[in-house]
Amino acid sequence: MGVEQIDRLAERAKRDLAWLAATHVAVRTLDSHVVDSAYGLLVAPENRLMVRNYSPAEAQVVRKRGIDAFREFCSHARGKPKTNVGHYLNMSAIVYADAIIQTMLLGMYEACFNTTMNCRSIRKQATEIAKQATGFDRIPHARQTFFAAELRHLIVHKGGKVDSRFLDQCKKEKLWQDVGMFAPEDQPVWPDEVAFTSEYVVDKKAPLGIERIVVPCLRHCLRFAEEARTKLRQHLGQP
Repeated sequence: MGVEQIDRLAERAKRDLAWLAATHVAVRTLDSHVVDSAYGLLVAPENRLMVRNYSPAEAQVVRKRGIDAFREFCSHARGKPKTNVGHYLNMSAIVYADAIIQTMLLGMYEACFNTTMNCRSIRKQATEIAKQATGFDRIPHARQTFFAAELRHLIVHKGGKVDSRFLDQCKKEKLWQDVGMFAPEDQPVWPDEVAFTSEYVVDKKAPLGIERIVVPCLRHCLRFAEEARTKLRQHLGQP
């Protein structure tokens, strides 16, 4: 039962990461129209808001509530967004990828060790699992996944701005070293620490380019999910 559950959790995580990457890139191709569409929703939701998957009677109620909500949003949306809309999407992709991996690890821990884990970060979860499955926190794509988790920390707790804690952690463990581009295969994003720290500067927005950071991070997370599955299957004596 434990092995089957671990397999299901890994497959679910990989599926969600794959679809997240594909959907994210697909949505980003509409960037040039996103601000205009969003502006239309804010200033004239009665003309732009569409409601689907409801019966006609339900749709009328839901649409009215949506229009009321966007009228309230409009009263607070002054001018154009301060942040590039693509950056909003990039930040959300990193946060969701982190959530996918955390959910997977929590489930795997319970399936493998028949108890719950209270850790609430990928790094702490991997460290906790490694107490029983030696080396779990050192599987090949763990470091790259930890880097994605550090980015998530900046997004959630620092508004996406780099802080000294992030830089110290990345430099101490050289987390930046193995973050590779998705094409060509595993080409490093930064050739050395100087190049990394020249882009990630304290109190500046953390760069989250879709080609250089987001898609590679999602790929690393997907590979980490498969490696986690393999490592725990081995721990349980399964091939």
